[in-house]
Amino acid sequence: MRSECIACDECVRACPAGFGAIFRHGVTLVIVSELCSGCGKCVPVCPVDCIVDDPAWSAAPEGWWRHAGAADDPYQRRTTGPTAGVRS
Repeated sequence: MRSECIACDECVRACPAGFGAIFRHGVTLVIVSELCSGCGKCVPVCPVDCIVDDPAWSAAPEGWWRHAGAADDPYQRRTTGPTAGVRS
């Protein structure tokens, strides 16, 4: 993103829910390229044209997603036991 972002959240709403590559960090918005699907849905909805396509972008390696959301996902939030609510 370029510096003229007005933090309107249009890009956040346009980002497909399965990816969640755009999120708020304080008063700014951040695009995490490793989470981005490359769909480009955020680009046309930006009212100030501050999101640009990155010609060097490439998808994250498939192996990164092997555990995502699975029972053995090391980043799942624990809901029971002594580490409940703590991310590992």
